[in-house]
Amino acid sequence: MFRYAIAVLAVGLFLGPVSADDVKKKSVIGDPAPAFSVKGVDEKGYTLDTFKDKDVLVIVLVSNTGPASMAYEDRLIAFTKNHAGEKSKVGIVAVNVDQGDGNSLEKMKEHVKSKKGFNFTYCLDDKQKIAKDLGATMTPEVFVFNKDRKLVYRGAMDDATQNPKANYLEAAVVETLKGEKVKTQETKPHGDELKFKKD
Repeated sequence: MFRYAIAVLAVGLFLGPVSADDVKKKSVIGDPAPAFSVKGVDEKGYTLDTFKDKDVLVIVLVSNTGPASMAYEDRLIAFTKNHAGEKSKVGIVAVNVDQGDGNSLEKMKEHVKSKKGFNFTYCLDDKQKIAKDLGATMTPEVFVFNKDRKLVYRGAMDDATQNPKANYLEAAVVETLKGEKVKTQETKPHGDELKFKKD
């Protein structure tokens, strides 16, 4: 009986439902930005090289249908207006990494049209590659990279979904632009749990 149990356990370890893609390594401060190739609602392709002239790159992983992501859209719009305009040294890209009918590129286009003021690059990663590479767990979840494209901050945009008092994203970007070490380098993201599709 004991040998049978060991055999069953061994088979489960090698043939069980968890694939290699399901095992995500959490990115840590200092890690390089992952390569990506995503398509925007403007039908343009975006890669890491698209933002090569920016001293800071902000990647925000979102959901087109998630309540938390939608609640943060106005804050992302305000952040982009204040810190990531066309002539600024800060680039920002929001990447939809969620699954389901409401998260197709066409649905994203419809959402942008219904929501006035979208001023940041909005893309789809239906394979969830960038989320897996970053070890993301929630939407929205923020990742800030410096000029050398090393991770300097990951976590929540701010400290509360309602009436926030600390804006971690803004602080990380300002400190990085000044060449300073980010004081708060990691926080726990709050939002909707990110579920990965099975291959």
